[in-house]
Parts: sequence; structure tokens; C-alpha cells
Amino acid sequence: MYKHQYPEIISNIYSDINNRLTLSEAEVSARELDPQFPESARFRKVKWITHESSIPFLVLNTPEFDWKECYSEAMAVYDEAIQHRPNDYDENDPTDYGHRGWSSLTLHGLAKDVSQHWDSKDVIAKGYHFKDDLEARAAYHWTDIADKCPKTVEMINKIPGYSSFDRVRFMYLEPGGYITPHTDGNHDKLGPVNIALNNPERCMFRGNLVVL
Repeated sequence: MYKHQYPEIISNIYSDINNRLTLSEAEVSARELDPQFPESARFRKVKWITHESSIPFLVLNTPEFDWKECYSEAMAVYDEAIQHRPNDYDENDPTDYGHRGWSSLTLHGLAKDVSQHWDSKDVIAKGYHFKDDLEARAAYHWTDIADKCPKTVEMINKIPGYSSFDRVRFMYLEPGGYITPHTDGNHDKLGPVNIALNNPERCMFRGNLVVL
């Protein structure tokens, strides 16, 4: 028996799992909107896709991504994970509307136990202070968790188009856990890359995202 009870809003949002934008529909929408940039304007097209097309997600083809080994590494360091966004909710208060069973562990960032944006109150409370995004990113590095997960780091470095990284994290959701609907930002563009190392049946993830 799971120890978490889904809030009604989650049940309502996911009640009809077939009523959601499919990959084929997203591809059609992107093609219909595509202003057909010439080959010489590839960078402009990339920027249009990520910032202007309004497509909800984009699938990246990464041949030979060893997700099984990466999953094995993720589970081997699971005990070092921390509660993600602890100030958002009280995990021990069943009446508190918020996420449940959500934890994180950082491979690339400020530290293994710092997984949020550099200007969040949780990060500041840990003693990190930066004047801007550029200064914060300069402090990002591969943590000791990365040293324990060489295959994951290898696979991350093989993702096409990336020469540097922001935060790279393992995000764990325990059986019966859930992430309540929330907004990470007001921008209308593609955001982080999400790689599902383990996606159980009927486990759904909806939102503006880039997936593998």
C-alpha cells in the first residue's frame, strides 16, 4: 500500500490519459509552423524551434544511450539523495498540498546536495550567494556523485549539441509519490532535457519539456 494519497487536482488532470498532445501531433504542428529556414541559417532555425515555435516538447535521438547502466548507477547512489524543494511542502504533514516522495541528487552543479536554482531560498540558506547567473554557472562543477556514475557522465557528454552544462541531476520519485502541478517559469520556450531512466506503466509526465 502506498503511503501517499493523490490530491484531487492530479486525478483530474490525468483522468483521461489519452487526452494529451502526442508526439505525432507535436511534429505536425512544428512542420506547419516552420518558416523553412535555408541550410545556411541553421542556428536561426534552432533558436526558432526552442524559443518561438511553441511546440510542447521535442524528442532528441541519442543512439546507444545506455539507460540500463545509468539506472543502475542512479540506484547505487540513491541513499545520498535529499528531499527536493523542501520549503515547498512538509513531507510529514498529510494535509499539506505539495509534492510527495520527490528527491534529487546533483551530478553537475554547486554540490551534490544542492539541486535548485542558484537564487532559490534553499540554496541561499546553504551559504551560496551569486550576483548573477553568469557568476553562478562559473561555480558549477561535476560533483563526487559524478565520479561514482561514470557511465551516466559519459552518456550525458554524448548528447548532441551540448558543450557545457547547467544543473545535471538524478530526480527520484518513490513508488506512489507524485509531483503536484506547478510552474517553473513564465517563458514560452523549450526548457530542460529530461531523460527517463525508469518509467513504470501508467507513470505520466506532462508539461513543457524536452524528452529522450
